[in-house]
Amino acid sequence: MNKEVLGIFSYIILLIYTLFTIGNLYMILQKKDTERSFFNVLLMPILALFYFLKFKNHNILIYLSIFSFWIGDILCTKRNKKNIIIGLPLFIIGIALYIVKLATFIKISELNYLLTIVIMLLYFGLVFFEIIISYEYAIEYFKGDIIYLYIFAFVNATLCIIAILNAFSNYRSGVWYLIFGSNLFLLSSSLFLFVVFIKNNRFFNLCLTLTYAIAKLLLIIGFGLLI
Repeated sequence: MNKEVLGIFSYIILLIYTLFTIGNLYMILQKKDTERSFFNVLLMPILALFYFLKFKNHNILIYLSIFSFWIGDILCTKRNKKNIIIGLPLFIIGIALYIVKLATFIKISELNYLLTIVIMLLYFGLVFFEIIISYEYAIEYFKGDIIYLYIFAFVNATLCIIAILNAFSNYRSGVWYLIFGSNLFLLSSSLFLFVVFIKNNRFFNLCLTLTYAIAKLLLIIGFGLLI
């Protein structure tokens, strides 16, 4: 199958991904959790197919990450405590696989170390502040499993840092997709914790679903262009 045909199919898959995201949002508005689950759990397989068709070079770590996120999505579609505690390590694995792949592109010799420290302090400080303000809710919810929340927050911030450092040390096509995607993912993670611990309503669920879907797409496009 030639490149042009694959390109056409990839855009069809991208359209399907968009329609499923819209369907997911619509079901939130209609408060139809069962129907929403159908749209939500198929987003990652559709994204994997888009990655396969759209880009010439593929990497096993990206597919493993997609698979990890997919299982996590399935578990967290029903947001009870047990599923979230099992799902968080899967999201952590998915993000860690992204970090491992992205770190291989950094040229350490080209880094500005002062700027690197500032970026690290900014993101880790932001995450630490978020943990502090949500600690009262989180410790009551997670109890002994709260370590997963800390690791989740740490790897989220690390992904953003590594993406930005790539722009400074070894700028390549796709890096801006990764920067915006990683930061949107960090925002969606914050929204997820807000929805779980503080206020679960349609508006915040819509924001969470939209930012998460866009973040996943931008990250896949970024890796597809970068590899």
